[in-house]
Amino acid sequence: MDKLKNRVKRMLGPRNYYTIQDIYHDLKLKKRCEDLYNKVSGNRLLKDSHAGERCFILGNGPSLKDLDLRMLQDEFTFTVNYFPLLENCLDLRSKAHVMIDGAFFGLREEMKGSGPLISENYRRLEKMGCPCFVPADAYPFLSHEAYDIEFRYVRIGKNILDGIVSDVDLTKDIYTGTNVIQYVIQIAIYMGFREIYLLGCESTNILALLNTALGKDTGQVHAYAKEKDDSDNTNAQIVDHWKMSKIIYDQYLLFAGFDFWTDYCSGKGISLINCTPSSLITGMPRAQIDEVLAGENRHV
Repeated sequence: MDKLKNRVKRMLGPRNYYTIQDIYHDLKLKKRCEDLYNKVSGNRLLKDSHAGERCFILGNGPSLKDLDLRMLQDEFTFTVNYFPLLENCLDLRSKAHVMIDGAFFGLREEMKGSGPLISENYRRLEKMGCPCFVPADAYPFLSHEAYDIEFRYVRIGKNILDGIVSDVDLTKDIYTGTNVIQYVIQIAIYMGFREIYLLGCESTNILALLNTALGKDTGQVHAYAKEKDDSDNTNAQIVDHWKMSKIIYDQYLLFAGFDFWTDYCSGKGISLINCTPSSLITGMPRAQIDEVLAGENRHV
């Protein structure tokens, strides 16, 4: 099937192919589940809802431990994944949360052992009181749960390796990403933010994967407590099931994705800036968070 899709894509060109795919997915989703179709279509209300404003996207890298989250209480902030497991998560007053990994929705068999942490994450996310963006594939799982959380659904289906084929549109398929931050960037773009700052985005998991393969200590990968960090188990599963060539290629896609969104934002006049003190994301403009908050960012 993939070979057939690629052949059709070459014949039509990526832009035409994805235009047709969006129409097909609209019709298919409306027929299969009208409620989910309406939820995805309802994302149109978010279009340019924060036009011209700035936002901060917080990954879960260890540098967050050194950040006073209270400095960002009055800013529009996105958090991701296991951020609720931080002891001081409520200091931030996150405005939106994003979870994309299938493990959160029972879609990854090898991650079943993470159930207790995932359940705790949902409980703490409820206390944060912000909406949570999730993939459309999560709908069957979440529709049977009773979480006191406003879930917003996004469809995923455009490959960044095909280049920029359309503007970001949360009512259609959005671009695939190798990590959750690349999805949050798209949400922020759609909402009209003109300044997007990253924090806690070290992107050093490649080092943890290599150390796992070598049987060495992986160190502190995330900001939350080690006993609440399941990354060692996750990386062990990856190393056990993937060839090293696939692991390295996946990491290539991670950094290629950040390059893609840096170029996309630059072309749209959007400032995408990494404020993480130490990060492997080298192709993106950098700034110090203190300078940004003091209005001294030279990149804007």
